Amino acid sequence: MTSIEMELKRVRDSSARLMMTGTALDEFALRSPSLLPGWSRAHVVVHLSRNADAQLRMIDAAVRGEHSEQ
Repeated sequence: MTSIEMELKRVRDSSARLMMTGTALDEFALRSPSLLPGWSRAHVVVHLSRNADAQLRMIDAAVRGEHSEQ
């Protein structure tokens, strides 16, 4: 396995763990404070989700040979 394949596996594994953790949170847990001052766990989940959307838009644009702001 090449180093790129190993890194991609690590990303996939980390993403799977994040999804499992996020989907296990009930409403009470999501409304609870996170370790970030002033942020609930829901704030963190939404932030990660929207960041992923922005990254995907940038990747899609790059594939088309275009530039996209995050």
